[in-house]
Amino acid sequence: MCNEYQFSFNDPSFIRDSPEYLIDGVSVKSLINFANKYAIGGGGACQVLRIGSISQTMHLDNPQSLDDFRNCHTERHGVDVYNRAMLDIKRRMRLLQRQATILTGMRTLPGRRVNEEIHPHIQVWVLELALYHSYTGKRIEIEIMNHISGEMEYTIPSLDDESSDIDGWFENYSFSIKPESWFNDDGNFPQQLGNDDTRVISYRYENENGQITVNYSYRRNAPQ
Repeated sequence: MCNEYQFSFNDPSFIRDSPEYLIDGVSVKSLINFANKYAIGGGGACQVLRIGSISQTMHLDNPQSLDDFRNCHTERHGVDVYNRAMLDIKRRMRLLQRQATILTGMRTLPGRRVNEEIHPHIQVWVLELALYHSYTGKRIEIEIMNHISGEMEYTIPSLDDESSDIDGWFENYSFSIKPESWFNDDGNFPQQLGNDDTRVISYRYENENGQITVNYSYRRNAPQ
């Protein structure tokens, strides 16, 4: 059985209430997820090419909170960076609507005006993924790399590294770090992370009012 490692750190930005995406009492989160996934080829509306590199912002600007991260990221990539993702998702949902209308034989009412505003659920969803989950996920990755390297420095990932799911380098080894939930998705495979020598790590964490306890272990190429 693989060894499991544990450490803790404090970050109040992890404290938040999970948003609900309800319309008429039914969650539409999966629909927004789907629209995001297929909004733009190569990774969805919130991919690096659309909203900018999260790793570069976290490593180079070293934000100490979620608000600090948002300010640093918009300074690097512009204040409209999240609005672009919202519009990408909305356009894909419009296309899905037209396709569903054809497939079901439904007809829209003639002359009905289309609301040009972005629905609050889409706004919240994008900010939840591109801000909260990006910040907290990358913060944990950085803390794991710090835990592995100790007092020695590690090399931050390049943009090419990011496209290969490499999150950093230490002692000539690349590392790819994912939450355990990623490995539970049937569409994801550890073999697609990095290269043959990449050390793949999975983690889970507990959040007690901003006190974060992380447990991680190696899934591939564990050090001897």
